[in-house]
Amino acid sequence: MPEEMITVDGFEGNGKKGGKTVGNGYVNKKVVLPPPH
Repeated sequence: MPEEMITVDGFEGNGKKGGKTVGNGYVNKKVVLPPPH
């Protein structure tokens, strides 16, 4: 799942760019942060 990364916007559910959380906090965004694991 390289295309689905946990983003700050999505994970927080407080998307500055209107990011919405999907499933377990995954969003389809280009701006993503490195995986926590």
